Amino acid sequence: MILRAINQECEPHRIEHPSLDDLVKAVQALDGRTRTLVTLEAGDDHHMGIGGGGSGYIVYMTVDYRRFKNLVITGKTGPKVSLICGGQEGEFAAKQCVDLLTAQRAADTFANDGQADPTLNWEDG
Repeated sequence: MILRAINQECEPHRIEHPSLDDLVKAVQALDGRTRTLVTLEAGDDHHMGIGGGGSGYIVYMTVDYRRFKNLVITGKTGPKVSLICGGQEGEFAAKQCVDLLTAQRAADTFANDGQADPTLNWEDG
C-alpha cells in the first residue's frame, strides 16, 4: 500500500502509515453530519478526497492540485443533491453522488496504487 496518511475530521485527525482496516473504518465513519470528509494522502500534492456520508458520497482525486478527477456514475440523472462535505453544505450533480461500496472501491484502489480505479468512471473536474 502506498498510502502515506489518512486525514479526517474526528480523532485521530491524522493516521500515519494507515492499514487497510484504518482506511475502511475512516470511509465507513463518514456520516454526512459531523464526519463529512476524509482525505487519503499518497504524496505532498497527491491525494483523494471522499466527502458526504449516509445518503451519498463525493469522490475526487488529484496528483498535483491543478488537475482533478471526479468519480461519476455515467448516465445517472436527476436533480442536484445536497450533501455536507468538509463541514459545508454543497449542491452536487446527481451523477457525482455514489454509494458507500463505490466510494470504498475507489479508496482501496487509490490506497494500493495511487491511481483512479480504471473500472470506475472519472471526469476531469
